[in-house]
Amino acid sequence: MRHQRRRPKIAGKVIVFLIAICIVSILTQVFWPGKKFMVFTKVGGVNVTGLTYEEARVRMEEIFADHILRVETTDGDLITNIDIPLEQIAIEAMMNDELDYPLWQRLIPFSSFVRIFYSNWIGAEVHLDVDEIMSSVETAPVDAHISSVDGVLTISQAKNGFTLDREYLARRLSRLRLSSSGTTTLRIRAELLPFEVDDDAIVVQAERAPATYSNLLATFRGTEFSLAAVGLDGLWDVSIDQNKTWTAASTYKLYVAYFILKKVDDGELTWDGVKSCLERMIVNSDNACPESWLVRYGHANINTALHQDIPELTQTKIAYSDMRTSARDLCLFLRKLYNFELLSKDSTNRLLDVMKRQTYRQGIPAGVAGNVVADKVGFMWGLLHDAGIVFSADGDYVLAILTDGSSWGNIAALAKIINNFNGD
Repeated sequence: MRHQRRRPKIAGKVIVFLIAICIVSILTQVFWPGKKFMVFTKVGGVNVTGLTYEEARVRMEEIFADHILRVETTDGDLITNIDIPLEQIAIEAMMNDELDYPLWQRLIPFSSFVRIFYSNWIGAEVHLDVDEIMSSVETAPVDAHISSVDGVLTISQAKNGFTLDREYLARRLSRLRLSSSGTTTLRIRAELLPFEVDDDAIVVQAERAPATYSNLLATFRGTEFSLAAVGLDGLWDVSIDQNKTWTAASTYKLYVAYFILKKVDDGELTWDGVKSCLERMIVNSDNACPESWLVRYGHANINTALHQDIPELTQTKIAYSDMRTSARDLCLFLRKLYNFELLSKDSTNRLLDVMKRQTYRQGIPAGVAGNVVADKVGFMWGLLHDAGIVFSADGDYVLAILTDGSSWGNIAALAKIINNFNGD
């Protein structure tokens, strides 16, 4: 009987205790400084307890500066790493949400703990452009590749490509929250696009590249020259002083031919109307036709149109008494021509046909005997240039050789070295 009498007293004490805790909770919540974050508060996973708005912003910017989004496949294979700018992270919006603590919520006992519990489990909100992320993730596969630039050998490793559904990526990004650790991992379903040529496939070429470079220098010892050669399978390129600009001599006629054939493609001219003149310009390196076209359309207009259509030609200029180009630009132009990126199929084949029939064959064609060559030479004072596409059973490639004080025999010897490199 005595125990039964004491139970109401214990229950009463418990109730009083709970009421007291609730009152303390409410008072704490009501009188906590409105400009400071509550105890145990995290914003975007960052502890901002007792900090003012500005103090919290500074801390969060320090933590989220240089943040990396690591994009992986569902199997954990890395696709790419993406830098996330601070302005794409909703730092101020998240802090405003946490500081927005109206009175009616403060009057609810322990509401601050509910808010804290919720915020502690949510990472930083981020607003990412789906198309930008898509362009970073969706990549074509890259085959193993060898480059020899002025004798410095670089081997690029093979990489797989990836593709994915845009709507799926948008949904995943909308739910993404950043970790405060500095790196956030996003795992997505992405279709793998495998490369075709692995690293082992270029080992032999890599071992031979330094010797090839030495042979090139030995061939042209004592003379000035530039060279650029690119395998059209994308597996290799070799260059020596390829960015040096030269007087183009008659190689500029390739650019004029492009300009005229572009007008044929656009319907402004007809093939029958330009065929005879264009053939003489390329096959015989006749000067009258290109000069008449330059007068008719204007050097500056042709130069502007050329660079608007092919902005990568940064070392080429069509100007009165100052035609300039480089081995790099000639190779770039020929590569685009080969890939039908410049002209229609008909116009491309017409230009390649006349280049195959050009009459000066002592340079590249002589050095790669047995292969079909579509090229254009240039000679002026001591300058001897040759640039063309070599159609080889071992793989097609483009080659440009620009020289001063050399000979056709040297150009042919150099072409043979490159051809051997391509074939081994």
